[in-house]
Amino acid sequence: MNVSKLSSGNWRARVYIGKRNGKSEYQTFLGETRREAEMKAMQFQIEFDRNPSKALAQYGKETMKKQKDTKPASYEDMTVGECIDAYIDNLVGVSSATTIRRYRKDRAKFFQSIMDTRLKNLTQPMIQTAVSTEAKRYAAKSVHCAHGLLSAALSIYKPDFTLRTNLPPIPEPDLQIPEEEDVRRLLQHIEGRWLEIAVLLGACAGMRRSEICALKFTDIDLDKSLIHIRRTMVKDDKGEWIVQERTKTVKSKRDVTLPPVIIEKLWNRPRNSEFVIGVVPDTVSKEFIDTRNALGLKCRFHDLRHYNASIMLALNVPDKYAMERMGYSTPATLKKVYQHTMTGKRAEVNDMINGHMAAAFLSK
Repeated sequence: MNVSKLSSGNWRARVYIGKRNGKSEYQTFLGETRREAEMKAMQFQIEFDRNPSKALAQYGKETMKKQKDTKPASYEDMTVGECIDAYIDNLVGVSSATTIRRYRKDRAKFFQSIMDTRLKNLTQPMIQTAVSTEAKRYAAKSVHCAHGLLSAALSIYKPDFTLRTNLPPIPEPDLQIPEEEDVRRLLQHIEGRWLEIAVLLGACAGMRRSEICALKFTDIDLDKSLIHIRRTMVKDDKGEWIVQERTKTVKSKRDVTLPPVIIEKLWNRPRNSEFVIGVVPDTVSKEFIDTRNALGLKCRFHDLRHYNASIMLALNVPDKYAMERMGYSTPATLKKVYQHTMTGKRAEVNDMINGHMAAAFLSK
C-alpha cells in the first residue's frame, strides 16, 4: 500500500491490483486524513485478498470525488479473531517470518473466549477477564505478548477503543550467566567440533543462534579480522527453517571484530556448505544442552550472549560500543536484561567494598 498527501490536503492510498497491458494498476482511496484513507484501503485489501473479483466489483474504479464523500470503512461487524487474522495477514512481507509465526501461534492459543465476539460488542471488562484467565495458565511475559498483538490489531480496526488492561507483572529473569571458567571448560570439552565454533561466536561475539547458523564463509573478512552479521535462520509460519536476508532488528545488522585465532578457526572449518557450522538453531540448543549437562552446568546457549555483555560491563566498555557490538539501538535492554554481573565478579566487587570499609572505619 502506498500512501501520500495530495496538494489539496487530502490523503491518497493506493493498493496494487495487478497488471493490464504490461502496466501496473491500482485501486485508489481518498480521505481527509491519512487514517481515513488507510482504513478504506486496508478494508479493500482484506476483501481483495479473499476474493479479488468480488472486491473489484464492489468497489469499482471510484472517482476521487465519490470517495471523498464516503465515510471511513467500518469494521464493527468483524470478530476479534478476524481482526487479528487480518492484522497478521497485512504484516506478511513486512515483518519477519519468526514474528508472523509467533503471532499466528498466539492467535490460536490466547483469549479464545473473546475471539468470536464482534468488535462492536467488545468491552474492556471482557478483555480484562480473558487476560486474567490466561494469567493463571501462562507465563506473564507470554500474556503480555499476546495482549500486545490484540492491542495492535484493535488500534487498526477499532481505533477509538482505548485499552486499560491490568496485566500480570513480569518477574525479573533469573539468568544463569556462565563464569569464565565455565566457558573455558565448555570449549575444552568440545574442541574441534562445530559446537566449539558456535560457543565461541556466542561468548566472544555475543551472537544469537539464528545469526550463528546463518553465518556464511563469505561473511568472514580475514584481512580485517571481523565477521559481517547480515542474516538469520528462522522458522517460517509452517515451521520450516529458512534463511532470511535480514537481522532481528535494524541495529542487529553489524560487523564484529574478533581475535585472529578465532577468525582462523572459522575460516578453516570444513566447507560442506556455504554456512560456517551447517546446522539449524534447534540442533545448536540440543547439542549444547547435552554438553552442559555432561559438565554439570545450568546455563542455556543464549546465556553465552549474557556472558559477553557482562564481560563488557566488567571491562567498563561504554554503552555506545557495547550496544553496537550486541546489536541494540538503545541501552534499555542491554542494562535490564544483559548486564547482570557474574557471581565471580560480584564477589570480587563485594570484597573490594568490604575491604575499603574495614580499612576506613574498623582498623586500629
